[in-house]
Amino acid sequence: AARAPHKPMAASGTSRVLVVQDAAFPAELQAAVDARFRSVISPGFAPPPGLPEPAQVLLSASHDAVTGDVLDAFGGTIKVVSNFGVGYDHIDEAACTERGVLLGNTPNVLTAATAEMALALLLAHARRVVEGDARSRDPSLTRIDTSWMSKQVAGSTVGIVGLGRIGHAVATRCLAFGASIAYHQRHRAPPDQEASLGDAAWCETLHALLASSDFVVLCCSCTAETRGLISSAQLSCMRPGAVLVNIGRGALVDQEAVALALERGALGGYATDVTDPEPLPEGHALLRAPRCIITPHTGSATVRTRKAMLDLALANIAAALAGSTMPASPNQDALASKTA
Repeated sequence: AARAPHKPMAASGTSRVLVVQDAAFPAELQAAVDARFRSVISPGFAPPPGLPEPAQVLLSASHDAVTGDVLDAFGGTIKVVSNFGVGYDHIDEAACTERGVLLGNTPNVLTAATAEMALALLLAHARRVVEGDARSRDPSLTRIDTSWMSKQVAGSTVGIVGLGRIGHAVATRCLAFGASIAYHQRHRAPPDQEASLGDAAWCETLHALLASSDFVVLCCSCTAETRGLISSAQLSCMRPGAVLVNIGRGALVDQEAVALALERGALGGYATDVTDPEPLPEGHALLRAPRCIITPHTGSATVRTRKAMLDLALANIAAALAGSTMPASPNQDALASKTA
């Protein structure tokens, strides 16, 4: 349910601008929003009744969908949609551009935290940390089990799907653990980037990457081309015992196919920070699958990173309202050329 707008805590040129959020931030972060704008929380971005003034900003905190219908429901008053995150597949960019609405996101500031999460998932699966914790708490364990074995990252091949900012950061961290790096993306990376990753091997096809990697980390964005990128056909190409790690989007994989491969032992493991939907409904096949680690989309959830993300999201709003260049916007160039 919507809550009443907060009174602005500081006077500024944007202090009376009404911002609609799909979810509240933790208290310290929410205070930063309320210091600059009036805010109202409305899950799903449903226009709350009785607003004191027309809303000009949608601030996407929890990835509720922003479609053309959502924008139209506000009567054409929305000037900017600011996304709290780098991925914006839940926002219809074309609908924003058609309506002259600027779209902002928060790249770069979450790269390190998200890469750390990829390593946390990879290492937790490789060294069976979750299983080991459960076994250590089991009262039936009376002596150390010498048959307990796990995988070693050193000497393995880690395949990165999408060698962008986050993919590169994941690769550098895996390299530090003694892994060899392979990667797949549409175009080969520059020679100096490959060299910086221990002469990383470019795999022209996804099949080649899957067939040559002990660990595969999905770091690509979710688009019409990459949705369902990993299905049963791709899973069958992976090395025996290989582990799939997903820090991109849940929709990159066929989750039912992954669950079935885990049940049948055809996939060594799956570790993911993202699902489709989020959270998964009770009884979903992945929740029952063995050798599966799921975290609730917390890759960027460190105090330092979330503050930096909000700072950038608010800077995007302020710039858009002032008619200035936004620090990070996927569609401002398209809008500028449209109105030129």
